[in-house]
Amino acid sequence: MKNLFEFLIFFYVAIFIQGCDFSIDIEPTSGNTVIRGKVIETSSKEPVSNVEIVLTYAAFMGLTMPAHTYEYTDANGNFNFEYYCEKDYTYTLHCEKDRYTGTPPYYYSIDKAEDNYFLIEITSRDSVR
Repeated sequence: MKNLFEFLIFFYVAIFIQGCDFSIDIEPTSGNTVIRGKVIETSSKEPVSNVEIVLTYAAFMGLTMPAHTYEYTDANGNFNFEYYCEKDYTYTLHCEKDRYTGTPPYYYSIDKAEDNYFLIEITSRDSVR
């Protein structure tokens, strides 16, 4: 009798789980957002290559999370990418490169469904002594 009861519970749970829709349907609601710009060294105004440009977002109580989207600047310091932004999130951009520090503002706000252009200055730690 115990085996039959366990089988029936397992059977009903399996039927219930099979009937559930576990897919997550996230529709981009703010359209295509273009994020582009140039990174230069503060004192020389020369372009800086291979700078990691990171897109982050805040969704829950201002908690900042990576959007798993990043690009690297080319030899001329340029970067360019597109992202579909969710309407309820706040997006920011920042850059990282070893032996460089950012110049305020360290985080740049993204206008959703717009063409965003940034001229970002960073300072080489070698030039600050």
